[in-house]
Amino acid sequence: MTTSTERAASTVPTTSTTGATETGSPPPTMRVVATVAAIDLRRKIRDRTAILMGVVTPLVMAAVIGLAFGGGFSFTATIAVVDLDRSETSSALVGGLIEGVPEDEPVELVARADLDTARRDLGSGDVDALIVIPAGFGDSLPAIASGGRPEGLDVIVDADKRIAGDVARSIADGISVRIGAAALAIATTLEAGAPEDAAAVGAIISEGQQVELPVVLEQVDVGASYSPVAYFGASMGILFLFFTVGGAARSLITERREGTLQRVRAAPVNDAAVLAGKAVAVLIVGFVSLVTIWVVTTVVFRAPWGAPVAVALVLAAAVVAVAGISTLIAGWARTDAQADGMTAVVAFVFALLGGSFFQPAGLPPVVQALTLLTPNGWALRAVTRIGAGGAGVVEVLPNVAVLLVTGLVTAAVGLRLIRRKVLV
Repeated sequence: MTTSTERAASTVPTTSTTGATETGSPPPTMRVVATVAAIDLRRKIRDRTAILMGVVTPLVMAAVIGLAFGGGFSFTATIAVVDLDRSETSSALVGGLIEGVPEDEPVELVARADLDTARRDLGSGDVDALIVIPAGFGDSLPAIASGGRPEGLDVIVDADKRIAGDVARSIADGISVRIGAAALAIATTLEAGAPEDAAAVGAIISEGQQVELPVVLEQVDVGASYSPVAYFGASMGILFLFFTVGGAARSLITERREGTLQRVRAAPVNDAAVLAGKAVAVLIVGFVSLVTIWVVTTVVFRAPWGAPVAVALVLAAAVVAVAGISTLIAGWARTDAQADGMTAVVAFVFALLGGSFFQPAGLPPVVQALTLLTPNGWALRAVTRIGAGGAGVVEVLPNVAVLLVTGLVTAAVGLRLIRRKVLV
């Protein structure tokens, strides 16, 4: 006669070291992955904090920052021309520059009598840059007939007004190019054995004095096709993705501390299925949050992002990259608090370097290069090319590839660290 204790023991499957049972095989891996993912997703849906951090906060910040910039950026500049040469040639040059600028141009050229006055105006903000014609400039021009070099123009800029300084340098360079072209024409004529004709040389120099503005500036309004709200919607979404996705990645540490993970692993499942299920949930949460931001900014704020397929591909790649980095952080950190602190630091450093708070196009080249060290920078460059430049899937494939490689490599390292630390 079999006792009740023996009957109970005979009906309870015992777990082997491989996760299989003596009374039957473990559930199919895909079903386990789907079950774990579904449980995590239900938990996230019930968590209002995840919705607040993943959707509401990015939308509010994108709307505030984007609407603050309005339809874009407007540029105007006043550039002073200082004639220290005071020759007939330099006077003609200054007159040609000032009179050659149409009234509707965003750049205005004005004359200043002396350098001290011009510097004071630059310091007070009355002018944005200076073009200085040095003494001896006019006397140096006839020397080009014999292969000499004319005096160059000097440019003095305000370090805080980089665009105005670039425009002033371009104007000075344009003048130098025209003078250089005259020098080349004269030198070529002399080398060909033609007689030196002072009248012809003078005519060339005189023509060079009739200077038009060598830089054409045009204000282009791209607000109708690409709104700042679209850019900052993507940038804020990626920034807060570190917190929503990072929280999901760090849930393994919490579940291990609370004992939930041990109960899950007591079932006839393997560790790979558990990790895969949680990874699927993380990717779905991240992608849905970014897509929600995309749809809301497009419908509510009328800020289209561009080709839908290309946008979706970039957003999916960005989620993979952020998820991988968050997994690496979770694997590296020892506690929940440490993981939260590291996530906040990484998220905001990447946001600052990647251009989440400002469009990096007008920044120095060094800063623009630093954006490529972050997933934010690669994703936002792709989103900008799609929205403002009309790029499609093919054009953004390099950005997508970088994001995917970043995510997969960091996820592989992070999962290895997690398995050593958590799944023991």
